[in-house]
Amino acid sequence: MDKFERRRLRLIELRDTRCHGRNADLARIIGRDASYVGRMLYPEGKAGKKRIAEDMIEIIETGFNLPKGWLDQEPGSVGPDIIVREVSLDEPGLILEGPDTECAILSSPEELAAFLGGMETEELIRVMRMALEQHERKKT
Repeated sequence: MDKFERRRLRLIELRDTRCHGRNADLARIIGRDASYVGRMLYPEGKAGKKRIAEDMIEIIETGFNLPKGWLDQEPGSVGPDIIVREVSLDEPGLILEGPDTECAILSSPEELAAFLGGMETEELIRVMRMALEQHERKKT
């Protein structure tokens, strides 16, 4: 696999794990149009494909707060600055597996906003209430 295919696969990983699989969320984080992001994800040989060059690597790694060179690592590898944590919305602080568990990989306020923005309204309100309760307890 060449470096451009490796970068494309890593970008797909970012989109799927940190942007709920949405090109629009990824585009917002890196400050590009969603159609441009879509063209970066085209397979080799498809008309209109955009390769991920050095200048775009810096934009992506900065936008996601990734260590330099992350996009050039083998797909599936986790860099040292990425924190992976499973949280259940029903049981804060517990690591659970199942249909009510979300996997969150967040390293910036923008990513947190994108993650929360993908929730259903009632679920988001419940999470925000729990966070505000925790915040109030911290003050006392």
